[in-house]
Amino acid sequence: MLQNKSVQRRIKSCLIPNIKRKRKSPEHDFQVSIFNYVDKALPALRPCMFAIPNGGQRNAIVAKRLKAEGVTAGVYDIFISIPNNLNHGLYIECKAGKNKLTDEQVAFRDKMIEIGYWCEECRTIEDFEMILENYFGLERLTNIEIASRLECEKFIQKKRGINETGVF
Repeated sequence: MLQNKSVQRRIKSCLIPNIKRKRKSPEHDFQVSIFNYVDKALPALRPCMFAIPNGGQRNAIVAKRLKAEGVTAGVYDIFISIPNNLNHGLYIECKAGKNKLTDEQVAFRDKMIEIGYWCEECRTIEDFEMILENYFGLERLTNIEIASRLECEKFIQKKRGINETGVF
């Protein structure tokens, strides 16, 4: 009797010991694609954009250490530390498929919005581009526009009397 290849692989992996099955992680893969996109298309943004490694499968020892270090449930995946005219920065939560925000993520979003941050949920690279265009008030997202925004922000901070180290 012929079986399709995926069934054969599952049977083989059950019969042969020590075969590790690769876990599917579409949200991880999507987040990686966002950073790859930024590295290639918007390199001026990259120094001001970072991941917040809050989720994922961990053993009990690592989870305990991370909790002691301040890892907090619900914090969004990505932070962009460039203010716009109204907000201090931008938090982005990557979602794949039909995944929805957790209760902790909803609470985090609501608190951050309350204190002046912009928060968005993102499912595609196109969503990511639109989020940045809306956040920065751009008609078209380009690396030149992002670099220009950074230079404007440096100028504003100088006018406010804040030097390169962030000290008044």
